[in-house]
Amino acid sequence: MNMVKSLCCLLLFVTIILGCAVFYSEQPLSEQLLSDLIIAEIDRHVDVDGGETQINIAELTNFEWDKMVVFRDPVSQAQISNAIGVDFTGNLNHRNGIIFVRNGEIVYEEMFPEPVSDPEPFYFFVRGENSQPRLRVHTPENAILTGRLLIRNDSNHYVVISD
Repeated sequence: MNMVKSLCCLLLFVTIILGCAVFYSEQPLSEQLLSDLIIAEIDRHVDVDGGETQINIAELTNFEWDKMVVFRDPVSQAQISNAIGVDFTGNLNHRNGIIFVRNGEIVYEEMFPEPVSDPEPFYFFVRGENSQPRLRVHTPENAILTGRLLIRNDSNHYVVISD
């Protein structure tokens, strides 16, 4: 009887392992963050402090999207929701970031701490008047942003600027 229980347990264990292996083999092993792709693009074209390059975001994304919003603090959930046409409920506590929408659904978002005194390793900057919402909406056709390299204390910092 113990032998039967042992075999049943072994069979169950093997089934679970095989099931997990099949599930995970169908998932991408590693998906790079868009910010990593942007950093690589800046590094490929810029090697001096303050140097800039143009980045075509549509060429870097590996998913379909029809609208992208770039934002920085202060901006509200309502302002982002209005800009992308989707109810956005994410945490914006002193953050900047990028959100992509396809057919009325958010398909990708990435957020970063808002720089206070020293630059963060990576952040988005939206140019404009302080009285205006600090966000810009882009389509795949006009999603050309400026990438800037800042070198501070022998560390690279990356700023992506949306005009």
